[in-house]
Formats: sequence, C-alpha cells, structure tokens
Amino acid sequence: MSVSKLIASSVLSLSALLCACQNSVTQSDPNVNPDLKKDEPEFFSKSGAQSCAGGALITGLACLFVTDGDKLPACVAAAAAGCAVAITANYYLDKVRADYSNLEDQLDATKEQIQKSIASTSSLKKSTEDLIRDDSAEADRIVKNVKDGKAKKSELDEKIKEMESNLAYMQKRLAQDKEIYNAHKGTQSALMEGQGARPNSISLAKKKNDAVSKELANADKELLELENAVIEYSQKTASYKKIQSGLS
Repeated sequence: MSVSKLIASSVLSLSALLCACQNSVTQSDPNVNPDLKKDEPEFFSKSGAQSCAGGALITGLACLFVTDGDKLPACVAAAAAGCAVAITANYYLDKVRADYSNLEDQLDATKEQIQKSIASTSSLKKSTEDLIRDDSAEADRIVKNVKDGKAKKSELDEKIKEMESNLAYMQKRLAQDKEIYNAHKGTQSALMEGQGARPNSISLAKKKNDAVSKELANADKELLELENAVIEYSQKTASYKKIQSGLS
C-alpha cells in the first residue's frame, strides 16, 4: 500500500474509532432509568469521552508511523486500548502534580476526589436498591395480570427489556467506578513513593495520607455494597426472564 493510501486509510479508521469511543460514553440506551445516571462520575460523561478520544488519537497515530499497511488493524486496536488508558492511567496523579506545589495539598486534593467518587458510587447504589424494589413490584404486577388475562405477555417483554438495559448500565458503571478507585489508590501510592511534590511537614503529610487511606477504605466499602446490589438486580432480572419463558 502506498504511503498516501496508508495515511488516508489510517485517518479514516482512526476517525471512526474516535467517534465510536465518544459514542460509547455519551450515547446511552433510552431504556435506562434516568435515576441511575443522575450522579455519573467525571469519566462517564462527555469530558470522559474527550479524554478517551485524545488517548486513542495519540496511541493510534504513534502506531501508524511505526507499522505498515498490513498492520493497520493493530493500529486501530492499539488506539482502542489508548482510549481506555487515557481515562484512568495517571490522570489524577498528573492533575494534582500540576495544580499543587506541596505534598500536603496534593494529598488533600486526592482525598477530595475520592470523596466525590464515593458520592457518585453511593448515589448509584441507592438508585439500584430503589429499582430492585420498584421494578420487582411492577414486574410482579405485570406477571399477575398476564396470568389473569388482564395484560399481554408483550408488556412483560418490555419490562424485562428495560431491566436488562438497567442492568447493563449498572455493570458498566460498577466496572468504571472500580477503575476510578484503582486510579485514586495508585495516585496515593505514587505520591507517597516520591512522585509528588516535597512536603512542607513530614508529620502533616503523614496525617494527610492517613486521611486518604480512610477515604479509600470508605470507597472500597461503597463499591462492595454497590456490587452486591447489582448482583441482586441481576438475579431479579434473570428470575423474570425465567417466568417470561414459561408464559404462553
């Protein structure tokens, strides 16, 4: 393949990838309950899509200039990986190092970001728990009405479709929240291993680090509770699909 054709093909492929990367974050299933999305974390929003696209572009172009046309699919795959890496790897560490000039302030900023993540996870957990109750009640009502001849099976089909959309979103968010947690944990480790600024006071920096560790423990607890709620919602969805298959 000629250089010009390679570049043209690569640009088109990378452009398509960037669009897909952005759409994967910014476009959502209309069947997803809006309460689940009311407190999305930073990287699940439009800004996350932009970070994603930037990482894909950098990684994909770097690959482009060291491979030939036969390896174009590898470039696209590399760009996709870059998309994911850009979202979490070193983002928080780079931000606190750029914004704050001493270790104590960097640790305070890290703690604040963790608290924001906890609030987002907690909100999703609460919405998931509410949906476990509300969707179960509605699905039970529909099943009873179908059996009594007061509703059509298609009504249950639609409810299950909605629940499957909710579940897919919950699972995606759970995975994202876990990645963000790991990024915060990595930031703390890097700062305390000398990759941050110098402290004004070693003893104060230690106290700040202890506070970060406490918030990480709180975040870990919230993630576990969210995971349990998502598992319960998954089990509920599966049970109604089983009932659905038994209805005529």
